Amino acid sequence: MENAGSGSGIEPRLSEQLVQFIERLKSGTHGGEPLDLTLTDRELEEALAWYSLEHSGVPLGDARVSITPDGIEVSGEGHAGAARIPLSARADVSLNEGVPLIAVNQIQVGEMGLPDFVRFEVEDRVNKYLALRGGELPVLIEEIELFDGRLTVRGSIR
Repeated sequence: MENAGSGSGIEPRLSEQLVQFIERLKSGTHGGEPLDLTLTDRELEEALAWYSLEHSGVPLGDARVSITPDGIEVSGEGHAGAARIPLSARADVSLNEGVPLIAVNQIQVGEMGLPDFVRFEVEDRVNKYLALRGGELPVLIEEIELFDGRLTVRGSIR
């Protein structure tokens, strides 16, 4: 099986911080404790590669992440059958009652930008998924901060 990060130098793995966070959630004994999680571009790239190996049907490989105070950009190869298509997207992240809200600013296939209706459809699907999962999220997110090369999520474990 080909490594999800092959060719890009990205190792499919979870950072120690993410592993510890997941273990805290699984134990079920940390309700009410604070959440303060900071992840770098590289840690998110590795987590995306890990996720794509663990969950079949993820249509994006060799993902690259770039976080700035203005938003998050993700680029990689879209998989459509045997075809590999370069994709990139740029989005803003905010909160709505403790649930992340994504505003997709741009989606490109290769060098070509996609029409607004495609961008709106992707944004709508992502936000509907997050809203549906909102009540199930094991954390209450109070703040998301974006910096150059990293993001910080603060809140509490439910």
